[in-house]
Amino acid sequence: MNTPKQISPRYCLRWRVRRSSASRLLPSQNVRKWPKAGTYETSLPAKMRSLRTAGLISPTLGGRLAFHLLLHKILNNLNRWAPKWSVEMSFKPQGLPTDLCKELDAFILANSMVNLYKSYSWENDTYTNGFPDIRKLELQLQRSEASTGILISDVKNVAKWGAMRSQGRISGTTVVLQKNTLIAVDGDAQPCLEAQPQEPIDTLKLIIGLGPTYQSKVLRFALPEEYGAIDTRIVRVFGQGDSKAHRHNWLSIKAILGTHKGKATGWSIPATQKHWPSDFARWINILRYMAKNIQDKCPHPKEFEESKLRVDGQWTCADVEMALFSYASKYA
Repeated sequence: MNTPKQISPRYCLRWRVRRSSASRLLPSQNVRKWPKAGTYETSLPAKMRSLRTAGLISPTLGGRLAFHLLLHKILNNLNRWAPKWSVEMSFKPQGLPTDLCKELDAFILANSMVNLYKSYSWENDTYTNGFPDIRKLELQLQRSEASTGILISDVKNVAKWGAMRSQGRISGTTVVLQKNTLIAVDGDAQPCLEAQPQEPIDTLKLIIGLGPTYQSKVLRFALPEEYGAIDTRIVRVFGQGDSKAHRHNWLSIKAILGTHKGKATGWSIPATQKHWPSDFARWINILRYMAKNIQDKCPHPKEFEESKLRVDGQWTCADVEMALFSYASKYA
């Protein structure tokens, strides 16, 4: 994030506007235009600097009332006081080797991520249709996460959407992921997920009949900003297990083709292998890296932005995963 040049940090204002509450930070109807969700920084105007110097505004903008009044003033003078804004995702990629980052950069240059995203197709979910079932599930699981916690019924709906084999085997407690496991009370992703995005898997693996693919899909729908799913197509193309489909060596995790009486029964990701769930964390950091480095804006269907599920043009981990799923579908 770039602070305005030659401005002392003590005269800078920095705050985060959350996706879930960007439209209701202030009750006033006089604000001309709400900012996008993200983290913002700008220099304080001269009059506000004098208040800061006098100690009337604390460096952290102490009380909520003082913060709201100041933010209201800045928003209503957006063009005059803050001509440049920067937006960033909550978490930055961690632990990726330099050579892998170079491969990811090369992939972004060689492939149109926008076209891959728009070519995503699963049952009724196409770009032309506005990805309606994906939107419905995101709204459903995010409501549950904020109120009751993720329910076993939510998990079953995700499994139904994905046409999971043996859906009838799914069972578990009524609440499978406690409220605020993923999203804190203030609306931001839980800080612990930055370094340990695979942490919720330890709880989701207790659900009977749910393997790595659908564990990741539950997280993807509940917190699309920070999660993307990992399925057998992605593992076969970007990981190990299928020499015909393999194109990139980004992951160590392996998919296997099951058989019964000599006939193939379908691909799966064994949960007992060495690289699960550690490679899921690597996958999430790959998605984070690409989301931050794709130069073209993500062309979300308007319904997602109207529902406040997405910010205009900003890639989420789930968006990148959809594009990579489209790429993997060419080969697997």
